[in-house]
Amino acid sequence: MLGAVEVTSVVEVTGFLTILSLVTWLVRRVFTHTIPRLATDFRDGLGKQQDLFSSALKEQQITFQDALRLQREDFKEALKEERTDFKDTLREERDHMGKRLDRLTDAVERLAQSRVRENDNGS
Repeated sequence: MLGAVEVTSVVEVTGFLTILSLVTWLVRRVFTHTIPRLATDFRDGLGKQQDLFSSALKEQQITFQDALRLQREDFKEALKEERTDFKDTLREERDHMGKRLDRLTDAVERLAQSRVRENDNGS
């Protein structure tokens, strides 16, 4: 039979080999399975993130272009209204000045006629 020292040695060797086997399996598993899987997941995640960013950027550009188009249309309408208002104001001013000139012309004619009458009556 085996002595206590021999049994202890066998148990130590068996334990050491078991631990060495587990550590070896763990290191092998990490380098052959876990790290490549994590790298693949990371690459896929980056690809999805890039796709999401690209689509968000494209949507933002479309929204910006639509907003810009609406602003341009609003500006064109406002400019058209300003031009119309300006034309109307000029037309009103011309009409007003025309009426004043007509009144001034009438006043000058009356003054001229009254002078002519005074000259005719005085001579």
